[in-house]
Amino acid sequence: MKRHADASPKTRSLFKVYQNLNRTVHRSKRELVNFKKRLHLAEKSLSHNFMKHFATLKPPCARFLLSQIRESRKGKKGRRFTVDDKVFALALWKRSGRAYNFLSESFVLPAKTTLNRFLQNVKISPGINDQVFQNLENVAKKMKAVDKHCILMFDEMSLSAHLHYNEHLDVIEGFHNLGDGNTRPDFADKALVFMIRGLARRYKQPVGFTFPSTCIKTAELSALITEVVKKLTSSGFKVMATVCDQAPSNVAAINRLVANTAKEDLRCVGEHRGEYFKVADSEEVIPLFDPPHLLKGVRNALLKSDLECTLDGEALTASWKHVQELYAKDTDTNRAVPFLTDRHVRPESVQKMKVKYCTQVFSQRVSSIMQILARASK
Repeated sequence: MKRHADASPKTRSLFKVYQNLNRTVHRSKRELVNFKKRLHLAEKSLSHNFMKHFATLKPPCARFLLSQIRESRKGKKGRRFTVDDKVFALALWKRSGRAYNFLSESFVLPAKTTLNRFLQNVKISPGINDQVFQNLENVAKKMKAVDKHCILMFDEMSLSAHLHYNEHLDVIEGFHNLGDGNTRPDFADKALVFMIRGLARRYKQPVGFTFPSTCIKTAELSALITEVVKKLTSSGFKVMATVCDQAPSNVAAINRLVANTAKEDLRCVGEHRGEYFKVADSEEVIPLFDPPHLLKGVRNALLKSDLECTLDGEALTASWKHVQELYAKDTDTNRAVPFLTDRHVRPESVQKMKVKYCTQVFSQRVSSIMQILARASK
């Protein structure tokens, strides 16, 4: 037969089987030749002095060198990276994007599109992430007891309210979502993140996030704090304190937890020793507020009213007018406090959200100059 159309249906099917088998044979031959070349190179490298020292390297370093040797001779579209290679590249990329770009010019590293596709395989939903706590539990088994002491930090940031269709999960995102099915048909314009920070050992790890609406309920926030502390305690960590800003929802949630612990202590022990709260089998957790927000709170209170205090038995009054008087007198060419401006001092111009304007007013230099002027006026 000279034409394919002249063949019978059975002959055509057999010819297709022959073609597939022929392709498989040729592909196997090519793979055999490539395997023999790689085997020869491997045997040659094993006899080299470099391989004698290769076994002494740490596993991440050894994997990185192997990936460079394996992928350096391939084209950009022919490179294939293992999961360990991608995880190592992600750690570099997240540490510094500019450093990753610089290293990519000299080393063979996965492209950023490859890393983004790799990240899409990690399914992380709002709420408390169980995968993170499983890894934390494994890490805690290898840590010293003192290194397990940590603080729980949580803070929120503003978002632009909008809706987004997630085609991978077939859901519309952008509504109030605290995880575990706790959702409401309200637009989410906040992102609340929980993170732990080591006390004796330097480490940071986010453990959960949520997308609340404008005002998260006190019961919801206190329940989230309770759940995170429980999870951390069961994972082997010891939460010694919580740190947050003085947002009304945060203050109300902390007061709720402290009040519940006080009732339980009075019922079981008969006394409550101080400002702390307990969650299940956890130790006493001390609630702390972020120092920058405390400074801004003191400054904002002084803008509205004076502070009366007692020092060494003497009744004293601190007023914002004292700062204004110093600023008004410091008008020479060589000013004593040249960093003070209207944004620091004048109530109508004060930048209330900027921490630096507050810390500069409460600096040691301003304090010492005010003390000198106060002594000179007596």
